[in-house]
Amino acid sequence: MPQRWTVSDQHTRDALIQHIDMLRLSGKKITIEFVPDHITQKQINSLNLWCGQVAEYLNSCGLDQRAVLKEDVSIDWTKESAKTYLYKPILEAMTGKTSTMQQDTVEPSKVADTIARHFGEKFGITLPPWPHR
Repeated sequence: MPQRWTVSDQHTRDALIQHIDMLRLSGKKITIEFVPDHITQKQINSLNLWCGQVAEYLNSCGLDQRAVLKEDVSIDWTKESAKTYLYKPILEAMTGKTSTMQQDTVEPSKVADTIARHFGEKFGITLPPWPHR
């Protein structure tokens, strides 16, 4: 049965090494895979908060989805539409990842910075900063 270890301190490191040695001595085959840190729950919360703030701000600036995305219909922004039509396409363009859950811990703020820079250059506005708490 596969096992997953999170090594965050000297104690868990030593325990993992001892476990590997025990398995090796008992003749078991060992495969080790290194997995990068994924987006944290705090970062997911920050992403949702930021998308909501961006939606409110764009609406207050008169930049509905028609002004930014589609010219046919005036549609106000929501947290979900900001995430779907602003954040996710930039995430995919920058990283090739299609889900926010696939992000590592560095990518959320990089994507937000790219979106903010675009709105600054194209519309002359400053989006809300990425939440830190």
